[in-house]
Amino acid sequence: MYLECDIGQTEFSSPGFVSLTQVSQPIVGPPFTHHMKSKRKCYFGGVSVNDSPDRYVACIKYILSHYKQCYSDVPLVINTMGWIQDLGLMLLIDTVRLSNPTHIVQFTLPVQTTPPPLDTKYLSSAEGWDTGVCLEAQGVGLELESDGVDSEIEGSEPEIEYQESHGVENTGLKNKAISFQSEGLTHNAQLLEINVLMEHSTNQKYKNSEIRTLALLSSLFDLQPNPLPEKPIPLTAMVPMVLPWTQVAIHIPHFQVPKSEVLYALNASLVALCVSDSSQVDEVDVKDNLKIVKSVPICESFGVGVVRAIDPVNQLFYIITPVDDQALQSVNLLVLGSVPLPKQLLEQDQDGSVPYTKYHSTFKQTGSAPLRKRKNIKRYNPRWKKKVGRK
Repeated sequence: MYLECDIGQTEFSSPGFVSLTQVSQPIVGPPFTHHMKSKRKCYFGGVSVNDSPDRYVACIKYILSHYKQCYSDVPLVINTMGWIQDLGLMLLIDTVRLSNPTHIVQFTLPVQTTPPPLDTKYLSSAEGWDTGVCLEAQGVGLELESDGVDSEIEGSEPEIEYQESHGVENTGLKNKAISFQSEGLTHNAQLLEINVLMEHSTNQKYKNSEIRTLALLSSLFDLQPNPLPEKPIPLTAMVPMVLPWTQVAIHIPHFQVPKSEVLYALNASLVALCVSDSSQVDEVDVKDNLKIVKSVPICESFGVGVVRAIDPVNQLFYIITPVDDQALQSVNLLVLGSVPLPKQLLEQDQDGSVPYTKYHSTFKQTGSAPLRKRKNIKRYNPRWKKKVGRK
């Protein structure tokens, strides 16, 4: 089993999902070449954990709970985020303590952004976003040497250090027995440190945003007929599914949208098709039979869909989705995140009129021009939260 915790660079699912996937064959190639159906996935609703770190941790807990209930006898590989500073490092500590792994593989480079080794001393004293600091780890009888390196844990294998060369120059590997605290219990694990002493250019052809777009397009590939026609069918020519307003509720995480603007936000947008517990869906605001969820539901998602159109008179949603009809009957929640609909899908039908698009604009109207990137703004630091108190 493969647990995807990197919501920005997913391997088998669409961006924005924390997912659990069963891998039964060797996988080669970039992510968009091997999109697979997940055993369980939860929609975070974005590609940046800065939007809601609490929701991110809750999604991981939800998927881990399903794994322990249904697949606890199957080995689990966890892919964590590549962000390993500040908030990203705190969430990495949470992931370790929540999953209780038997092996931790840590790749390190000779750069300042590399975190310290995730050994006993660091995991016992580091602060997690959700788990805090495990101060009780100091009293479990683990003595640390004066130089800061873990002493050998009784009954474990001694530390092994050797050099290997398999096409990567100057690579060292260390195998170290460690111990850490989780939920008041002590867990033992093996820390495998792979020290890459020289960075090699991978000649990556695509940007991260382009890889996400390709992964999303791959998840929507099942919308096309089989075999694939010479010219793919555009979204405007596909027959949508119909969902009445009375069957589903709406939730928009990370943003506060006025009730009067919710339908405008949904139209021509990418949504996650979810099934939520009735107790969560009951906490809603109702406006003209449109149910808007107040709380933040953590629930199962079947996949993504595109809101093709909305009929406010007959109170219907028209959705284009690769999700099968049987699963669609169980959908009772539409979650609108910050993952945008790829512009390639809107530009398919170049010969005709494309809804919701305009090729020539003077940018005189407010909101019609693209947003400019601001790289002089500091990234959010979770330590700022301490000044006003943690939740």
